[in-house]
Amino acid sequence: MSSVEFKVNLHENQRTIFDSNARYKVIAAGRRFGKTWLAAFEILLKHAFLIDNGITWIVSPRYAQTMLMWKRVKRILPREIVADIKEGEKYIELFNGHQIYAKSGDDPDALRGEGLDFVVVDEAAMIKPEVWFEALAPALMDKRGGAMLISTPKGLDHFYDLFNRGDDPAYPEWESFHFTSYDNPYLSKSEIDEMAKDLPPNVYKQEIMAEFLEGVGEVFGLINWHDAPQISMLPPLKPNEFYIAGLDLARKEDYTVHTFFKVIDNGELNVTIEEVFRDRFGGEWESQFDRIYANQYLFGNPKCFVDIQGLGDVVISNLKLRGIYAEGVGVNSVTKAHIITNLNFFINRDLIKIIRTKDAVEEFTRYTYKTSEAGHVRYSAPKGHHDDIVMAIALAAWGLRSVASLIGGVSNTTEDAKETYYPDEDVVTYDDDDDFEPDDSWWEE
Repeated sequence: MSSVEFKVNLHENQRTIFDSNARYKVIAAGRRFGKTWLAAFEILLKHAFLIDNGITWIVSPRYAQTMLMWKRVKRILPREIVADIKEGEKYIELFNGHQIYAKSGDDPDALRGEGLDFVVVDEAAMIKPEVWFEALAPALMDKRGGAMLISTPKGLDHFYDLFNRGDDPAYPEWESFHFTSYDNPYLSKSEIDEMAKDLPPNVYKQEIMAEFLEGVGEVFGLINWHDAPQISMLPPLKPNEFYIAGLDLARKEDYTVHTFFKVIDNGELNVTIEEVFRDRFGGEWESQFDRIYANQYLFGNPKCFVDIQGLGDVVISNLKLRGIYAEGVGVNSVTKAHIITNLNFFINRDLIKIIRTKDAVEEFTRYTYKTSEAGHVRYSAPKGHHDDIVMAIALAAWGLRSVASLIGGVSNTTEDAKETYYPDEDVVTYDDDDDFEPDDSWWEE
């Protein structure tokens, strides 16, 4: 191939990684560090241009993520050395015969068989472990190919194990690198601070500081679990105590979860917030409302914060017709981030105790997030899993934030939190209730 010149625009910390001649490079870096651009230059300048008739793969957890690096490679690739591009197959062939493919890592079996000269694994912490260990690593053996694995950390997983190989004498061909978002000199500190402002502490540590964290899951840190108390007879509340409830209503395949917390303000910033009851159920809507009613009055009908997104005011109206002290919360992609961040506030400051059940531990452990290129965080359970317990607890914590001063402790409990009962004349029994039929919108996400 004839010589080609073009500008390589890498900052100093990217250059440190680029200049390494390690066969395997593992990069744990914060958001916006410049991992994707770095990998694009690595593919072209250290492999595709130098290895005639070679094969390079770009692999990401999902097809859409692979396209980000695919576009970067095309953007810096001089057109005069391109022999063929097939967009449909995501395939580039250079005039020296080197072939570059973009692949999705969602099916490990589809990545087996072909010998590779180089592979970039983007968001390696989100790739299934078998993608690397059973498909890609064996494909590099015949040609003694190399790899660059780049990601922000996601707990102490397989990517953490691969990262540790860089400091292990048993793996002399491996080198690991760690950089934070602040290590990109092209980003201003104020821009990163703005991006990080609404992130929970653990998300900030992982996404910005690229730390490997040991905790309950990706989003929540170490939780103060406790065994459920036996609810038989409830003693009267003292002046410095109140209950608050959270209600996440079922949609499609979810459950309805109704949870209650007891808040005790002992003064001098000594506050106890403990989940004392949780009910998880499904069934016809009329029977669900009956159960919600019974739960509420077991605890003196405390203020209950309810997710009404997609369900409408009809939910609150129906609850209030039964005399339930309910307040609607519209949970969308924007407000959800604040609601989950608020719950993390309680968890990380060890202010809250949560009832340990198998379902609760699984939900809090699996609860995850995705961060867009702009730094926006979206929280959810993984596909095929539930988050109804998490959301019911988060709604109760959100309600607690709105009725009490919690910075440094509850201390100034408001009258709204203590006045948990409707006046007698406002209580409506089931006999007074009108017929309620939820329409199709109830079942929409």
